[in-house]
Amino acid sequence: MEAGLGGLSAAAIVEHAKLVGEYQDAMNDYTKSTHDYEAKLVENSTAFAEHAAQKATCEQNQADFEVAVCDSGVSLQASCNAYMSAYSIHASDYQDITGNVAARILDRQAEWKHLKRVTCVLRTLAALEKDGDLGANSSASNDLSGCYQTDYANNNLTIP
Repeated sequence: MEAGLGGLSAAAIVEHAKLVGEYQDAMNDYTKSTHDYEAKLVENSTAFAEHAAQKATCEQNQADFEVAVCDSGVSLQASCNAYMSAYSIHASDYQDITGNVAARILDRQAEWKHLKRVTCVLRTLAALEKDGDLGANSSASNDLSGCYQTDYANNNLTIP
């Protein structure tokens, strides 16, 4: 055997060089894996932080949405209550006016009958030629009882 460097044979040095190369390749793979792992940790931390921020934003948006829906509901309820109150007032006013009109119709009918009777009496009195004719002569033209004949079916007063 030949003595080589440090008393090692050439075959041992070649074998040692081969082992050193494998060790160096393994060390490079380890270093690369360590860098990749650290990069993934940073990427994971960034993704986690972005997720947490996005989740907080979503939760805030959901809370804002729920408040807006509730506010809208409260506003709609207030509008409905105001409408129902106004409707109730208008319906009550309408009923009052309808009752008032019905009462005025009866009043106007009574007034109309009375005015027709007064007109009849005045025409009969105006047709008299001299004082005392009304009491002395009981003819149909001088009789005031005709002024009080009413056609109730048609709501008309018969005027002679």
